[in-house]
Amino acid sequence: MGTFSAAVSAKVQARKDMLAAVFRQSVQDIAEIAQTPGPSVFNPGGGRGGHMPIGETGFLRASFTATLGTPPAKRDNPGKATSYDPGPISLVIAGADIGDTVTLAWTAAYARHVHRRYQWAALAAQRWESVVAENTRKAEAMLK
Repeated sequence: MGTFSAAVSAKVQARKDMLAAVFRQSVQDIAEIAQTPGPSVFNPGGGRGGHMPIGETGFLRASFTATLGTPPAKRDNPGKATSYDPGPISLVIAGADIGDTVTLAWTAAYARHVHRRYQWAALAAQRWESVVAENTRKAEAMLK
């Protein structure tokens, strides 16, 4: 009887782990979609197929952050070239668990104003269901 219980417990734990992995990977994918450069005033030729506008200093894209819970404070543009580092975002997402609220946000004080024109975050968020479905399919294939 102990063997059956252990087998059931192992299967349940595997599904919980899969659920958490799908959640984390889906948040990571949405972050990457949202940050993919697209055409903008300073980047009229496009980008890499995304919608994120790239400005003169790159501060808007570099201001992207992830937190668990409380949204981060807004920041003013330092007026010099800045670059985006996805590492800290990945670390926050890796530490998230099912039930946590992962906030993906741009801390540039002007982010909302620019978003009204380019809608990059909304366009990424619209893909949530399809991203989760794809990651679920991949996870289930690994369990077979």
